[in-house]
Amino acid sequence: MSADVPPRVQARATELGFDPLVARIRHPNGGVYAAIYAGYLLFAVGLVLAGVAGLVTGNSRLDDPGFWLVSAPILVLSAAAAVWLYRGMVGSVTRRAFYLYPQGYLYVAPSGRVARESRWDGVAMIEGMEGVALQVQVAGRRTVFVIKHFSGRSIRFTERHGREVLGPMAYELRQAAAAASRDSGTVL
Repeated sequence: MSADVPPRVQARATELGFDPLVARIRHPNGGVYAAIYAGYLLFAVGLVLAGVAGLVTGNSRLDDPGFWLVSAPILVLSAAAAVWLYRGMVGSVTRRAFYLYPQGYLYVAPSGRVARESRWDGVAMIEGMEGVALQVQVAGRRTVFVIKHFSGRSIRFTERHGREVLGPMAYELRQAAAAASRDSGTVL
């Protein structure tokens, strides 16, 4: 097992017969997802602080048991939500990744669980590589990639123009799998 592959990702790859690992590539938009989680976290914390301040400065008294009967569950749920949002924020940068194999890929969510898996024969096409690449201008030029599956949802991501890694590597692995499939007599 590679040091880069967490145990539950390695277990799923083994179940699917994916081996050897070609590359682990962090999701190119992980920072954006982390910023979104951080925004939700700040909003939630601000909302809770405003609510608690309203309870404290309202007609409630801190020595009133009814105040704590209402406030304690709110504070506990808020703390749990903050921890969940914080883990999502950190996981978007550290755990959200693509694991590429000659047979297919695994996509790992911020929680560290395998959120999507696909064999290359289940991928219809990789837009951004086949035909004209779509360019967008958002803080620098970025190339939009879409991994389209024959069934199921597509995966979209962008990479800096001129520094694309994930899109081209996934495309090459899919093309190699298609060539191997043609050579063995099956159609991809």
